[in-house]
Amino acid sequence: MEAYQTFIAFYLLLGSTNSLQKSYCQNTVCFCLDKYTADCSHRNLTAIPYGFPPTIDNLIFTGNDLHTLGDDFFSPLVHITLRKLSMDYCEIWNISDLAFMPLSSLEYLDLSHNRLRYFEIFNGTQYLNTSSIQVLNISANPISNLQYLENFWFRNLKEIVMKRNDILTCNLQNFLKIENVTKLDLSVNIMVGSCAPCNLSNLEILDLSDNHLTTFPNPFDDETCRDFFPKLKVLLLRKNRISSIIDLREYGPFFPNLIRLDISCNMIKTIWSHTFTTFKRLEILHLNNLLNILEMRDSALSSKTVREIHFGNDELLYLLFFDFKRILSYNPMLQVLHLAKLDLSSVSIKDTFSHLKNLTSFSAINCNIKNISRLSTLSKLEHLNLSVNEIQNLNAIDFANFRSIKSVSFRNNHLISVKQSSFPAFIWESMDITIDLSNNPFDCGCHLEWYKYWFKRNRNRTNDRQHAYTCTCKTPLEWKSHFILDFDTNVCHKPNQYLIMSFTISGFLCLIIFSAVIIRKLRWDIKYYIHIFKNQRLSKRERLPQEEFLYDAFVAYNTQDRKWIMSELVQNIERKHKYKLCLHERDIIPGGIYVDDMLQSIESSRKFILLLSNNFLDDQWCKYEAAIANHILADGMGDKLFIMLLEDIRSEHITSSLKILLESIRHTEWTQNRNGQKLFWSSILQFMENKI
Repeated sequence: MEAYQTFIAFYLLLGSTNSLQKSYCQNTVCFCLDKYTADCSHRNLTAIPYGFPPTIDNLIFTGNDLHTLGDDFFSPLVHITLRKLSMDYCEIWNISDLAFMPLSSLEYLDLSHNRLRYFEIFNGTQYLNTSSIQVLNISANPISNLQYLENFWFRNLKEIVMKRNDILTCNLQNFLKIENVTKLDLSVNIMVGSCAPCNLSNLEILDLSDNHLTTFPNPFDDETCRDFFPKLKVLLLRKNRISSIIDLREYGPFFPNLIRLDISCNMIKTIWSHTFTTFKRLEILHLNNLLNILEMRDSALSSKTVREIHFGNDELLYLLFFDFKRILSYNPMLQVLHLAKLDLSSVSIKDTFSHLKNLTSFSAINCNIKNISRLSTLSKLEHLNLSVNEIQNLNAIDFANFRSIKSVSFRNNHLISVKQSSFPAFIWESMDITIDLSNNPFDCGCHLEWYKYWFKRNRNRTNDRQHAYTCTCKTPLEWKSHFILDFDTNVCHKPNQYLIMSFTISGFLCLIIFSAVIIRKLRWDIKYYIHIFKNQRLSKRERLPQEEFLYDAFVAYNTQDRKWIMSELVQNIERKHKYKLCLHERDIIPGGIYVDDMLQSIESSRKFILLLSNNFLDDQWCKYEAAIANHILADGMGDKLFIMLLEDIRSEHITSSLKILLESIRHTEWTQNRNGQKLFWSSILQFMENKI
């Protein structure tokens, strides 16, 4: 034992235990990646532990089983200045009136996904009324009514999040006394009808998404014409039941600072002419997933200020009632246009979009586009995405003026061949331009030879997935479903005197490779039957007595491999063969000095088993256990050691000390092969039955 303690001191002195260096709260069960954040999440804690360094200002307590926060719950934190506290998913249903008294500097509080009603939140946090708290998240709690917020005392709050609370009525007047609020998130509730507004003069972000609202919020007082939202920049109304936006042209002047508007996923049937022209600062407009039968009047999307428009549908939207060129008749600032699932098969791409001279990003995904002639008029374009269409040919002249282009995508089209003339030379040659032509039905003929060699040299500029660049056409049959880089372009040239010899050698090499693959695939079956032949009497041997040891084996493993430990190792070794294993999560009692407890457990075990995986070798405590194994090996007790390889170890983890372990002691490898698994368990049982 003294030798082990000496080794530990030397090991720590050299700084090999990086986990101790990285964790700044070693005296707690929590992990501190830096001096300011303590992560105590999902540790089955019922109280806050003592021992945090005074620099901690962010405590993550997510996923613990707390239920009640008593008067002294936060007493372990009195010596630190806590500014951010997350206690979501903690099953909290009661908070003492004095609980939050020590947290006078708190700025961010997350109590979401608990069982707190309004009164528990109001009474339990009242001592924060003099704090500088700015953000409060009480989402997913049983709060169904906003009227109680009229008495809320958080005067300094700037952000309130109340998602998934089953709130029935949208009455913003309840937030009137919280006059400094800049962000209000009431999304994913069940608010119905209209939203009663009020003067929230500092509000910048309002999220009412995923509710049952039927009308657009009124932005002004009907009597005084006073703006309710003079500073509002973002208004999110997606996934409601709004059927009409005819009043938006009238509402525009009362949203003087609105930048982003999202009315996607509503029941809007008609977008009227110049609906958005009165919004003086509107830049981003989302109109996705509206009704399939949609009427859009001329200049419906026209705007002097809009820079970005997202318009599309989950199902194909046929443009029966409007002319797309006319609805975008005047958009001088438009830079980003994203379209999806619109039937543009009968639309001239050139005539429809060529007037949008300032476009830098254009995508039309799954829009039945068949040709893109003369798109080169969009000279400022940087990103072009025409994926999932019916384009069969590409011509360099259509991209001649794309001097600013950074990416082009024609994924999932009908391209059979790609030639040097498909794009201009500057697109093929520039290393800064990505070209995605994946999932097209390429025909592996001689016309694809040039593109094959270009692809081989520029794979980093493509969507580099082998299955996405295969030959899927009917001809030639022998290359169907093959990766295009495997296409043998020698067939495109006249045979020479070395052709027959090359085919002969290739066939011989293929036979060798095939044989190697077969042997590799059946290697576990071969090893298993060799093992059975050599150890026919192994099953007749009797187990040896356990002598004076408390455990049959101490198992060193990473907690991320816990599932395999419990479902495979414990099931087959403990329950089936009655060996007693020592697992640190189960058998080492918390509260003591972990290093001493671990060494005592190893001393009390007849065997020492290491479960090696990439998770194991990424973890500093596991590396420390491996170092102990090396020390045991150096003391001449290698018979006590055994290694189980759970997976292939990455090359960066293969150190000289690991090589010594693998070369010096017995080990076996886990596999999905049934006979391989039999050999795996047989090797472990044979090791367990041997005396040290």
